[in-house]
Amino acid sequence: MHLRTITALSLLLISPSFAQTKLQKADVTLTPPKNLKTKLPPGYTIPIVDISGETQRQVIVDREKGQYLGHPTTVLLEDNKTMLTVYPKGHGRGAIVYKRSNDAGLTWSEPAPADALIEPTCQAGLIRLAKLSAAGHARLLFTNPASTTSRTHMTIRLSEDDGRSWPRSLLLEAGSSGYSSPAELADGRIGVLFERARSREIAFRAISLEQLTLDEKTPAVDR
Repeated sequence: MHLRTITALSLLLISPSFAQTKLQKADVTLTPPKNLKTKLPPGYTIPIVDISGETQRQVIVDREKGQYLGHPTTVLLEDNKTMLTVYPKGHGRGAIVYKRSNDAGLTWSEPAPADALIEPTCQAGLIRLAKLSAAGHARLLFTNPASTTSRTHMTIRLSEDDGRSWPRSLLLEAGSSGYSSPAELADGRIGVLFERARSREIAFRAISLEQLTLDEKTPAVDR
């Protein structure tokens, strides 16, 4: 689906992505929890909340007539007010769009400079680490194919100043790579799940934050 409007929602919309099998429908252990305000199809325990018609809960982040805008990734900073979002402009062409909100998503800035976040137009990953930097700023991780011409060179970048600069990076995969999802693991390492081999494979790489911070040329380790 081509998304021509990106909307920030105050609630999460969750819906089934495919039909249930007979075994799933017959699984009596998947009984809905009690006291839910939404009705669930048989076999589902996650509430389905559709607020697409509730315009008071929606804010337009970006809109361009005839322009593909999709795959937004959003992160809330420590102050619970500042939000950052990144998304590709164009489908298979164009650059990353990087915007900031200072009021928890009610209003959004014009696209901010993101020269360090090069990409060939692709979904990107963005998360905030639990621990602040030594200067008291949010530490952010950004993952994407770091190329302007092709979906290759899956790279992870570190910002220690609330996303204003991205001086540290580490190459995770030199070859074909695409969509990615970073996460902070329980043992303190950083895990990145991403597509590779022209989306025919899913890879997982784990690194320590010290690798990324102190030595940007240290290779990532397969897990």
